[in-house]
Amino acid sequence: MNQSKGFERERDYCMIRSYTIKDVDYIVNSHYELYKKEFNYDSSFRSYVAETVNSFIVRSNKKENIFILEIEGKPSGSISIKQIAEHTA
Repeated sequence: MNQSKGFERERDYCMIRSYTIKDVDYIVNSHYELYKKEFNYDSSFRSYVAETVNSFIVRSNKKENIFILEIEGKPSGSISIKQIAEHTA
């Protein structure tokens, strides 16, 4: 077994990829759970995140994206890039 820092087994890997429609539930639920735990947000925050993600999908702006971090094939984080002005994201 490789004892170097980082990946311990050959099958361990991480990848950053663009979201797919299958990631929507993960994005909404992971954000809700984090903010519920950290800031005691109620379920209205989940609705807000769901509306925001759905609006993102409907806009389909090529200058915006949501990236998903996968570790060993499981979604483990996300970040979105949103356009705020013509030349600024």
